[in-house]
Amino acid sequence: MALRYPQRMSAAIVPQHGDHTVLDVRVAWPVAECKEFEVLVEVKATAVSRLDCKMRSGNLKNKKAPFITGLDVSGVVYAVGRRVQRFKVGDEVFGWAKTGAAAEYAICEESDLCIKPANLTFPESASLPVCGATAYAALVELGKLQRGQNVLVIGATGGVGSAAVQIARHFKANVHGVGSGQHAEFAKDLGVSRYVSYDKEDFGVKLFGECYDVIVDTVGGRHMWLAGKKLLRSKTGRFVSTAGLSGSEGASSFLTARKLESIFAGGNRYSVVNGLNSRYLSKVCELCCREILRPTICTSLKLDEIARAHRLVETQSIPGKVVITLT
Repeated sequence: MALRYPQRMSAAIVPQHGDHTVLDVRVAWPVAECKEFEVLVEVKATAVSRLDCKMRSGNLKNKKAPFITGLDVSGVVYAVGRRVQRFKVGDEVFGWAKTGAAAEYAICEESDLCIKPANLTFPESASLPVCGATAYAALVELGKLQRGQNVLVIGATGGVGSAAVQIARHFKANVHGVGSGQHAEFAKDLGVSRYVSYDKEDFGVKLFGECYDVIVDTVGGRHMWLAGKKLLRSKTGRFVSTAGLSGSEGASSFLTARKLESIFAGGNRYSVVNGLNSRYLSKVCELCCREILRPTICTSLKLDEIARAHRLVETQSIPGKVVITLT
């Protein structure tokens, strides 16, 4: 028997752009209609990423308020559009949402979902789509990572950074990391062989003499890029940024690329990553099923604690991922 389509739901809304305090959980937000290639997911868990924070703050100009926050989604298919072929009602799925995932229901494009790995819970799978896909794109697609190469991850203990470390280790890379001094043990547990605290020392000076084939920058900012340039292998090294010009403030991919071009003029390769691609999500699913990529959840909160979750992610006060559970 077909399920009755829901009309209203609880959802975490960004009514206007601003800091984490603007977030507002509303209990009667309308549920969008599911179009022909779309899937309505009953959300079991979502996660908060720095991209969510940038959207909320207004640094990504293409996201107009009001809107539901949240990209990462994990849950159960509740309804499908008439031309959806890959999923049916009752399937357990994960991926990213079109209409915002911090809600009881989320609309997703069929192409933006995969069947949830059976070895992961809903919160665990919700912690991986955006950061896992971004890390894979940065290392493998753009970084052209080869087995046994030297890799530096700037921001190694965040969501993207911790995923990048795990993927690089799968390639038998020698992985060094840069991040907050208070997260050093977390980084070592991930497999980082050398870790430098950027809040206590200049990592460009500390790592002088090292030569990296791939550098993944998840923090952003001119200082990080200038320091990274000195450590990149001449001519063949690749520098990939997942962050904007001013780090937490963000910048468009175009502006970031232009600034990187001005810094990396010459033989070194540089790229700006966009991980929200279904090809990368399927790779994340494969890595999770093989237990190569594991969740790094440090805090689990409820929907009414969404503002706290955003604050934790923005201040980088904890490593790993912050997830929101809805059941």
